[in-house]
Amino acid sequence: PGAQTGAAGNPVEFSYDWSSTLGGPVKKDKLWFFGATRRWRLDQLQIGATNPDGSQAIDDNLIENYMGKLTSQVTSSTRASVMFNRNLKYRYHRRDSPYLFVADVASVLQDQPAQNYVAQFNQVVGQKGVFDARFGRMWGDFPSRYQDGATQIAVRDVVTFERFNAAEIQSVNPNHRYQANGTYSYFVPRLLGGTHDLKAGVQLSWERMAYDRVRNGDILLEMRSGVGFQGQISNTPIVSDHKMETWGAFLQDRWVLGRATVNVGVRFDGASGYLPAQSSPAGTYVGERSYAQTDVYDYSLNVAPRIGFSYDVFGNGQTAVKAYWGRFFNQFGSEILEQANPNALTNLPVAWTDTNGNRTLDAGELGPIPTFVRGLFPSFDGDAKRPYSDEINVGVEHQLMPNLAVGVSYHRRQHRDGLGIVDLARPTSAYTPETRTYTDSSDGQVKSIELYKLQPAFASARNRVITNVDVLQSDYDGVQFDVQKKMSNRWQLLAGFGWQRHKGFDHAGTFTNPGASTDFNNPNYLVNRGDGSVFTELPWTFNVSGSYQFPYDVTFAAKYNARAGDPLVREAVFTFTNPTTSQPSETIRVAQRGEDRTETVNKFLDVRFSKRQKVSVANLEISLDMFNLLNANHVLGQNTTLGGTWGRPNRILTPRIIRLGVTARF
Repeated sequence: PGAQTGAAGNPVEFSYDWSSTLGGPVKKDKLWFFGATRRWRLDQLQIGATNPDGSQAIDDNLIENYMGKLTSQVTSSTRASVMFNRNLKYRYHRRDSPYLFVADVASVLQDQPAQNYVAQFNQVVGQKGVFDARFGRMWGDFPSRYQDGATQIAVRDVVTFERFNAAEIQSVNPNHRYQANGTYSYFVPRLLGGTHDLKAGVQLSWERMAYDRVRNGDILLEMRSGVGFQGQISNTPIVSDHKMETWGAFLQDRWVLGRATVNVGVRFDGASGYLPAQSSPAGTYVGERSYAQTDVYDYSLNVAPRIGFSYDVFGNGQTAVKAYWGRFFNQFGSEILEQANPNALTNLPVAWTDTNGNRTLDAGELGPIPTFVRGLFPSFDGDAKRPYSDEINVGVEHQLMPNLAVGVSYHRRQHRDGLGIVDLARPTSAYTPETRTYTDSSDGQVKSIELYKLQPAFASARNRVITNVDVLQSDYDGVQFDVQKKMSNRWQLLAGFGWQRHKGFDHAGTFTNPGASTDFNNPNYLVNRGDGSVFTELPWTFNVSGSYQFPYDVTFAAKYNARAGDPLVREAVFTFTNPTTSQPSETIRVAQRGEDRTETVNKFLDVRFSKRQKVSVANLEISLDMFNLLNANHVLGQNTTLGGTWGRPNRILTPRIIRLGVTARF
C-alpha cells in the first residue's frame, strides 16, 4: 500500500483474436484434409515502466499460427496421417521478471519462429490389437535481440529492478528435437479371472540446444538505488552447442476383476548428454577458445514402477475408492549441459565506481579485472543420482443422486535427490560468520542477520561440481474437494475447493541454480531457504463454473475463481567489504519464501452469453464474453527486494475485457 508504481496500471491498448478452420474430403472415404489459422494481437502498457519522454512503456505481442493435416485411410484397418504446424511469435518489447521497470529501448526484441511436423501410422491387428507409430520433429529459434539503436552498455539496478541503455545481452538460440514413439495395445477378455488391457511402448528422442551470444562491451553494470557498485564482466562472444538423447520403454496393464480395477505398470528409461566439438572467438576479457567433444552425463537405466487401484464399494457404480502410487524420474533439459560447458556464458564480478554518475563506463572506473579460470565451469559428478518424485493419491467418489457426484482426495508428492552446484575448493569452513544489520521495509524496523564472509585464503580457489545436494528436497500435501453436476434439466455445475502445503528447500526440481556464482557450500545460500513455500504453493483455492441453457438456444455460462496470494521472497542485497576475497555482493533472504504473499484473489469472475442460429447453409454461433467482469485489479506480483521500492507492484490482474465472437460452421 502506498508504494510508487512509476506508471499507473497495465491497461490493454489493443487486442484481437482471429481464427479459422477448413477441412473436408479430398477423396471420399480415402483422403481428408484439415487446415487452421490464427492471428492474435495484444498491446498492453507495462505497469511501472516509463520511457525517457515520460510515456508509459508498451508490452506488444503478435502470434500467427498456421496448421495443415492430411489423413489417409490406406485400408480398412490401416490409417496414416501427416501434420505440419508453423508458429510465429513476436514480442516486440519483452521484459522478464524481476526487471520489469524497463524503458522500451532497454527491453528485448523477440521474433521467434517455430515449426513442427508429425507423421502417424495406425494398424488394427486382428480383433484385439492396435499398433501406433509416430515420428516428428520440432525446430526453431528463440531469439532475444537488442532493440534498434541499443548499442550502449546495459546498466541495471538490483534494488529498484530498473534497466537502462539496452537489454542485458543478445542471444540467438537455434534448437531442435526429433522424437519417435511406438506402442502396441492388446485386449485379453479372460485371464486370471478378469479382463486385461495390455500396452507396451518405446520412446526415443534426440535434441540440440545451441546459443550465439554477444554483450555490448562484454560487461553488465550494476547499481543499488542509483549508485554504481559492480560490473559483471562476461566471456562473450559465445557460440556454444549442447546435445541430449533419451530413451524409454514401458509396460502396463489395466486388469478389471469384478468390482476392482488394478492398473499396474513399469517404465524403464535413460538419458545422456554431451558437448559437441565447438569454439568461440575472442572478446574483450577472453581469448579465442576451442574444445573437443565431451560426454557429461549418462543415466543408462532407471526403473520406475507404478500401481493404481479402484474399487466399486457397493457394486452399484455409485461409490468408488481409489489409490495410486508411482515413481517419476525427472526429465533433463539442457540446463546441466549449459552449466558444465566451458564454452558457456559466465560472468565475474568487478568493482565499478560511477564517478560522474552518468550510468556509463568511463576510463578508470573498474577495479582489478579477474581471470576466467576453468574452475568456474562446474563438472558433473558421475556418481550423482537422478532426481525423482514419488506420488501418492487416495480418494473417494460418490454419486449422491443421478447426475450429481462428490469426491474428496488426498495427494502427496516427495521430491528427492535434487542436483545443485557445490564448490569443493571452498568448504563451509572457508566462511566466517558476521552479524549485519538491515532495515526491514515490511515494518520499518532495524534487524540483524548472521551472514558469512569468504576468507581471503580461498579467494582464487574454485572447483565447482554439479552433484546431489541433501537439502534439495520438498514435500507436497494437498486435499481436494469436488462437486460435479452433469448436464440435466438444462444446467451443469463444477465446483472445487483445494488445500495444499508444499514446504521444503526452495528448489527448481531437477537442477537448482539460484545465481551465476551458486555454491551450496556457501552458507549464505542456505539462509532462510530451508522450510519455505516451494513452487507455486497456494494454501487454498476455490473455483466454480457452470452453464444454463435458455430457450431459443441461448446459453449463459460463468466461472468464478478465488485463491490465496502467490508466495513472495523478502530479500536484501549485502556487500562484503573485503576486496581481496573476490566475494560479490549477495542477495540474501531475510524471511522464508511464503511469509509474504501477494493479495488474495477474490473478485475474478468471467461470464459468457452465446446464441446459436441456422442461417442458410451455415450454423452460426454468436458469443459475448466478459472477462474479469468486476474489473478486479488484484496485485499478482511485486518488488521483493528491501529498499525504497519494496512492495512496488509489477503485475496486476488484466482489466475487464469484452469480446464479441462469431463462429460459422459449414
